[in-house]
Amino acid sequence: MKDWLFYPLFALIAGSMIFFAWSRGEAPAPISAAQGFELKGPDLQRLTAAPGTTLSFAGDYSYAILSADFTSDVQKSAGVFVLLDSRYSEVLAGKDLKITIRARAGSDKPSERFMITFLPHTTGKIRWQTFEPTQEFQDYSVTTTLGPYLKDLPEIYFGVWPDKDGRGGTLEVAKYEIKVVR
Repeated sequence: MKDWLFYPLFALIAGSMIFFAWSRGEAPAPISAAQGFELKGPDLQRLTAAPGTTLSFAGDYSYAILSADFTSDVQKSAGVFVLLDSRYSEVLAGKDLKITIRARAGSDKPSERFMITFLPHTTGKIRWQTFEPTQEFQDYSVTTTLGPYLKDLPEIYFGVWPDKDGRGGTLEVAKYEIKVVR
């Protein structure tokens, strides 16, 4: 085959393969303010571990195992978090929200205290709330009001710092949830 025919044909085939692969993903389900947000089970794989934290999963993905460790070169970071995109910001704007983590102290080197934060796009500073985990899964909640939607700052940050003292304590988390209170 001549080069002048091979390269355009190759580009067409490669482009078709990429398009096909991307089109196989599921479109995100539409949300409403009544539905809020929930992350549990295999969806916990969407969590991100910031520097100074680790994240692993139970074999069946029923919960995530989080830990935090301060070292001389790691400062307290964003913890283990999920970012909610503008779809959530727009729908939840102006609503009173209940932010909940279902968690328990880890089975290996249990955390004595952990913190939850929720950073709406309008505040600009992170406020952490501290809790003492139990040995059984329990819901830990904070409430907040989300300000008006800002197009330039569309994301919402929802994070957990698994060990307030940063000594490598573990926290097992089964669910991240946001519910509309009113």
